[in-house]
Amino acid sequence: MILHSDFASKTPVTKLQHCIVLMEDCQPNPWLIIVPDTGKSPLDAVDITDLDFDLQVKILHEVNICANVVKAMFKPYKLNIASFGNVTPQLHIHIQARFKYDEHFAKPLFGLVNRGFTDSQTRLEAALAIKNAIEAKL
Repeated sequence: MILHSDFASKTPVTKLQHCIVLMEDCQPNPWLIIVPDTGKSPLDAVDITDLDFDLQVKILHEVNICANVVKAMFKPYKLNIASFGNVTPQLHIHIQARFKYDEHFAKPLFGLVNRGFTDSQTRLEAALAIKNAIEAKL
């Protein structure tokens, strides 16, 4: 699967049957990016409606698994789940955990400065814990 270059800075979490799961560097808000493997070039499927319905359902099933893992692990007040593609044109779905106590609640997390982990070890440990939890649900 070819990923758009914008995803190069994201932390890989796991590969599911129909999607790759990446993690955005954003604390204290766990933020996953689900990139469907559409079997097309990255720019041939920019919206989920560009795919046949059966593949849409399979992708949403995997998004549901990931969202439930984030919910169970981090106990957020709310999950923001969305597909924008305004900046990165390849189809992808964001799952953001939001907490009433986070300093940016209820503003969007996109474009914030100083939102990352303090070190790469912590980021990799978080990615591994999420990976293990997702794979346990499969």
